[in-house]
Amino acid sequence: MNFLIEYAMKFVGLPYLYGGSNALTGFDCSGLVQEILKMAGICPVVRLNSRQLYSTFKTAGQVGVFGPGALCFYGTSEEYIDHVAFMITDKLCIEAGHGDQTVINKEIAAKRGAVVHVRPYEKHGKFFQVIMPNYPDWLLKNG
Repeated sequence: MNFLIEYAMKFVGLPYLYGGSNALTGFDCSGLVQEILKMAGICPVVRLNSRQLYSTFKTAGQVGVFGPGALCFYGTSEEYIDHVAFMITDKLCIEAGHGDQTVINKEIAAKRGAVVHVRPYEKHGKFFQVIMPNYPDWLLKNG
């Protein structure tokens, strides 16, 4: 799991970009999480939003399990999940945050302070659920 966390940390400081899924131009929350999951070999083939990631991993993971590698989902209910982050410790997550559909370029992201950053998972006001994906054995054994 350390390998995955080290990979995720390389993105800290990159701009938030609505719909972004590229380390060169920026990420939105689900784009960042899917990029991290690609390295583990468990990323869905198609681009998914946070609600679709929740639907995917609630049946392919362990609901309620905190820790490095878990996915934190935010929203007011299962139907209204609007954010996802990747846990790097039992308390901290990495996320592409402070952005929304209006953050369409690096200039707007800079003005809003919309970047990939680390923060305590509970600091986002609408914590809904945490799910630990079913990671492959090679990743769990090799750190």
